[in-house]
Amino acid sequence: MMTRKDSIDSESAQKITEQLVRDAVLIKFTNDRGQTPHYWGGIPSVNKNQSWPVCPNCGKPQTFLAQIDTTKTPVPVQMDLPVLCFFVCLDCIGTWWDSEGPLGFSVLRFSGVGDQSLNSDLPPRELSKKTIEMTLGHSLPSWGCLNHYSPELSKLSCDADPDKPWGLYDALHHKISSVSTYGVHMGGYPDFFEEIATPTCKECGREMLLALQVYSENVDLLDDLGACSLYFFVCKDHTDSSTLRYQCE
Repeated sequence: MMTRKDSIDSESAQKITEQLVRDAVLIKFTNDRGQTPHYWGGIPSVNKNQSWPVCPNCGKPQTFLAQIDTTKTPVPVQMDLPVLCFFVCLDCIGTWWDSEGPLGFSVLRFSGVGDQSLNSDLPPRELSKKTIEMTLGHSLPSWGCLNHYSPELSKLSCDADPDKPWGLYDALHHKISSVSTYGVHMGGYPDFFEEIATPTCKECGREMLLALQVYSENVDLLDDLGACSLYFFVCKDHTDSSTLRYQCE
């Protein structure tokens, strides 16, 4: 039977959870070939010619994953260079690291889309091109990261059921959040498998924007990575500041 204190704690948890909600962009891939500023696979289509990024470990061209114009999403983000192109070395990701995280990734930024391509000495691996459809969603921290964003809510959930400390928050998360750990999204909170904070920009110290989260088994030709997620972060104000996090279940 729920006591008055339990009721108060549950109401408090609900209010705190609602205050933590962030807008996010849910991403779905389709085979539609219509005009769109966002797509997965293929090759970049940008307004400036430059070199194709190569992996610092194996020297091969990194694989182009996606292109997104941040000004044309359900949650527009204004940047000096708003068109983001994401690359990763599928041969080396998860095996080569430095103090900042995985090697073999790049986030190139452009001022707009266009008919320019990137120059590469070797033919890059090309993923099957798909159109990206976007819808507005709501995001909450994963249970593993909750204590970083709200120690109070984490404690309320633990106290509600010591045998199942995540139970109260998990129910609220399921009710409110539309972001799936096993999906693809941008913005909002990163849905980490392990406890880790969103990285901050080394230039300004502010929390970086989650530009793209991709669960490997949800995407064609990335399932050879196993049950892992890639998390690309960028700083809205510093165009050279980007980082990648890589986690497996």
